[in-house]
Amino acid sequence: MDLTRLLLANKPIKTIKQAFASNKASHAYIIEGEASMVEKSLTLLSCFALCDNFGCLSCVNCLNALKGLHVDCSSYPNEKDRINVANIEELVDLSVVKPKISKNRVFLVNACKMSFADNWQGKILKTLEEPNSNVYIFIGVTNLGELNDTVKSRCYCVTLEKTPPKQIADYFVANGFELKPSQIASVLCVGNLYRAEQILLSNDSQMCDIVFDMFINMTSSGYAIKYVSKLAKYEQKCKELFLLMQTILLNSVKLNGELELSSYIDELKLVANNYSKESVYRIIEYIDTAKRNIDRGVSYDATLDNLILKILEVKHKCQI
Repeated sequence: MDLTRLLLANKPIKTIKQAFASNKASHAYIIEGEASMVEKSLTLLSCFALCDNFGCLSCVNCLNALKGLHVDCSSYPNEKDRINVANIEELVDLSVVKPKISKNRVFLVNACKMSFADNWQGKILKTLEEPNSNVYIFIGVTNLGELNDTVKSRCYCVTLEKTPPKQIADYFVANGFELKPSQIASVLCVGNLYRAEQILLSNDSQMCDIVFDMFINMTSSGYAIKYVSKLAKYEQKCKELFLLMQTILLNSVKLNGELELSSYIDELKLVANNYSKESVYRIIEYIDTAKRNIDRGVSYDATLDNLILKILEVKHKCQI
């Protein structure tokens, strides 16, 4: 699915597009965000500098840029997965070469996987300080703090916003996907459009069904063991599982407000009948503890077993 137009709605991207359209663009930008979002953003940003209409997405310049085939756009790293000095030396040499078909030359530097050697940053400084008038450089990172202060001071720095779940779900529905899986994907992706697409296309709705079933029907330790067994297979998706649990619980206590999972209203009402607000907030704290335990290296099986027993315990202690 083409998520380019949804990415265009991201406020920092929109601001940069407006800067090009008003002839006020900086010659160097640093884009901070999740790796897949940054990578797609760099490609989109190249359109703004190469297109006569500043990113129409339909002209030859834009279409070639989106495919990574534009002759006036160079992307780095061009071989290995980390930026190195040779990449930047090539960039510097090409920065003084006139563009072939566009009015500008564009350089995309994907530094999401930071090089262990910082000397490439020193190599790019002079070009950042004194670029040719028709040269634009876009540097992508996952952590702005990993770049040298001197590099950052010579660039316009922006951080990509997380796309709201409703906006993501509505976009997928408009493109022919069903509402329920679209809403689940929009929540679990944590604002990352491309992660949302992966979740949606994996077509795994069973995890959501099990979690709802657990919150609605788990009444004893015997049932708890059953759910531990059912959820054991999600070790590689444990962060998504825990986030889904918290989202379902929070939606169950705000049924009169705006819901991320509005298509599950009937199921949420059943969860709300079983859990008081006090129990919901206590369980959410236990889920946060489970996340921290996983990060510390505690086994998934032990963490899950303890969490589900805690959920059952809190449910009975905090009756509605």
